[in-house]
Amino acid sequence: MSMSVIAGILITFGIYLVCSDSINYVSKDFTKVVKEMFHLDKKSSLERYIFKIFMVISEEGKEKRDMNIFFSITSTLLIVSFYVLLSVFRSNAMEYGENLLMKDYATVFFLSLLLAMLPFAYIRTKLVLVQRAGSFEGEVFLKELFTQYKLANNNIITAILETVKSEIMTNEAPITKKALYHLSLKIMKIKTDAELQEALDDFVYAINTNWIKILANDFYSAIRDKTDIYFGLEDQLENCKLINESLEADKRGNLESMIMINYLTPFFIVFLTKMALEMMPLEKLVEYQFHTTTGIKNVCLITISIVSSYITTKLLTKPKYDV
Repeated sequence: MSMSVIAGILITFGIYLVCSDSINYVSKDFTKVVKEMFHLDKKSSLERYIFKIFMVISEEGKEKRDMNIFFSITSTLLIVSFYVLLSVFRSNAMEYGENLLMKDYATVFFLSLLLAMLPFAYIRTKLVLVQRAGSFEGEVFLKELFTQYKLANNNIITAILETVKSEIMTNEAPITKKALYHLSLKIMKIKTDAELQEALDDFVYAINTNWIKILANDFYSAIRDKTDIYFGLEDQLENCKLINESLEADKRGNLESMIMINYLTPFFIVFLTKMALEMMPLEKLVEYQFHTTTGIKNVCLITISIVSSYITTKLLTKPKYDV
C-alpha cells in the first residue's frame, strides 16, 4: 500500500513537471482572479526571499517556473518522507504490541523536516557558488564599465546600458551582466530613492562582495545626485587587479584538494559497503536499513551527512574574489 501511494505521488509530480507550462498558462487568469478575491496577490516574505534566490541562479525568464518546481519538490519530499518514516515506526511498534509515543512522532517530523530542507540547502549552495563565480568577474566588469563611463562623458546610466550590451560581458562576465541587466531595467523606471536603493540591493545580492557594495554606493550617488565617480571606478579597478596573483595560488591549492577528495570518496564508499556486506547478507542489510526504526534513522542521517559534506566541500574549495 505504501509503495503504491508513493508511486502515485511521484507519477503525479512527474506529470506536473512535464505539463507545468501548459497548466500554468491555462490557470494563469483563474489564479489571478482567486488571488485578487482573497487578497493573496502580495507575496509573502518567504516567497520574496526564495524568488530573490532564483533571480540569481535561474536562467533568464525561468525564475517563476524553477520556484514552483522547488516548492513542489520540497512539499512532496516532506509528505513522502513523513509517510514512509511514520509507516516504519508504526510497523515496528506493532511488532512489539506498543503504540507510538509523542517522541516517536516528534522524531518522524524532525527527520522529515530535515530531508525536506535538502532542496533549500541545494539552492542556497548554488546561490553562494554563483555569487563566488560572479565575484571573479570583477576586473572584467569594472574595466568595461570604466571604459564605457569615459566614452559616455561620465554619464553612469548610459555607461550601464552600454556595458550590458557589451560582448565582453556576455563572454567573460555573464553573471554580472545578468545582474546589471536587471538593474538597467529598473533604473529607467525609478521614481523614488527607496526604489533606487531596492534595485541596488538586488544588484549587490547577485554577487555579494565588498567591491560590488562600494560600486552600488557609487551608483547611488551618481544616479541620485549626478556625482562624478570617475576616480572611484578607477580605484576599484586597480584594487581588483592587485589580488589576482594570490587568488590564482589559492585556486590551484583548492583544485588539488578537490582532486584528492574526488578520488578518495568513491574508494571509501566501496570499501565500507564491502565491509557491511561481509558482516551481513544484502537482503538482511536492506531489511534492517529500511524496515527498522534504527536503520531508517541511520539512512536519513547518512543522507543528510553526505549532502552536508558535499556542500561543505564545494564551499571550501570555491574562494571568493573580494577586496
